[in-house]
Amino acid sequence: MTLVAATRVNAEILRLGHETGTIGVGRLADLTVWSTGPLADPDVFGDPEQAECVTEGGELVSVRRMRG
Repeated sequence: MTLVAATRVNAEILRLGHETGTIGVGRLADLTVWSTGPLADPDVFGDPEQAECVTEGGELVSVRRMRG
């Protein structure tokens, strides 16, 4: 629920819900996929080497090979 409140709800309040606030085709998004779960290891946010995939404004800007 916290993530929804911080993303979708705020986008709707700002009347931007048609283009941002959720993940989907055609949406503008800044998104990072981490190699480990940030809830289990919050230090992952401080280590850019742990970022597996990054998008900015809906465009893919960085991809690392997923570790197996």
